[in-house]
Amino acid sequence: MKKYDCIIIGAGPGGLSCASELSKKGKSVLCLEKNKKVGPKVCAGGLTIKDLEKLPMKIPKELIEHSFNSVILQINKKRIEIKNNKDYIFTIDRERLGQHMMKSAKEAGATIKTNSKVNKIKDNHVELQNGNQIGFKYLIGADGSASVVRKHLGLRSK
Repeated sequence: MKKYDCIIIGAGPGGLSCASELSKKGKSVLCLEKNKKVGPKVCAGGLTIKDLEKLPMKIPKELIEHSFNSVILQINKKRIEIKNNKDYIFTIDRERLGQHMMKSAKEAGATIKTNSKVNKIKDNHVELQNGNQIGFKYLIGADGSASVVRKHLGLRSK
């Protein structure tokens, strides 16, 4: 059975950032993604200026689709417009972002496997849908609201 220092379940922005950072620190990292492709998601892809400044992985300007210097919030019957002198809200294509982040994580040394749904988690290994078992020292759950890691740990979802 192949073994990694860290297995990350979920290759979204959180999982890929984690994979990149751990790989840069010399850890052997495997990031497992259940979908066939990293990135596509039904999501507006909204980011703030703080997101862009604080992400460990710099986002190239060409990935930004639109930028805005005002936002209109409607709560019940109240409508509030928040304006700024410069753009502070951005939209980004999640598929292109995912592909960019996956490339960066791979360049840092991480292994990314798509179409790799985790069926079971044991104390020191995961079992994939195809029956393959992969060992780990540390397991990181970045697999969203239907997290198999959360379920394995017996944590309830709110």
